[in-house]
Amino acid sequence: MSMKHNTLVATTTALFLAGGSVQALDLEIGAHFADYDDLDNGFGLHGHLDVMPQVRLSGSYTAVEYADILVGRAGYVLDLEGMGLEVELGAGYQFWDFEGELEDDVYGIHGIASYYVMDELAIRGKLEFLTFDNLDDDTLVFGVGAGYDITPEFNVALDVEIYESDFIDQTFIRLGASYRF
Repeated sequence: MSMKHNTLVATTTALFLAGGSVQALDLEIGAHFADYDDLDNGFGLHGHLDVMPQVRLSGSYTAVEYADILVGRAGYVLDLEGMGLEVELGAGYQFWDFEGELEDDVYGIHGIASYYVMDELAIRGKLEFLTFDNLDDDTLVFGVGAGYDITPEFNVALDVEIYESDFIDQTFIRLGASYRF
């Protein structure tokens, strides 16, 4: 196993151990429309599972014209309700498949901050560092977004992410809807 694999496994294990006992599962799933600059547009599925108040597992699958992108993350969530702020820090794995021409394992660390402007409206910012294994390239991802709760269960959101590196220079736009169980 490589150092990157070991780091990812150790981070995920530490997050579970830090969370304490399982209290309740919070599940949110949804679908989204995605648009990448050079990869055209497509659709995908996304979701997250709060297995403990402090531990969030999230994932997504996006299929665009020339690529399939699978993302999985584990994060430690700091919920500062009194300030209307939620911060997630964690690590993740992504698999990028460019229709058989190229595929790559991508590892990363991320920070996502959400601020609740009002009970129904949250704005968020994201900073993520990704390293592409086969391409031997690194990139920083900057993201901004907003989500609005139409009902306590149903949410709509818009996110924009900018990828900057030698290999990829993309802007990713995602418009989606989610349902909370």
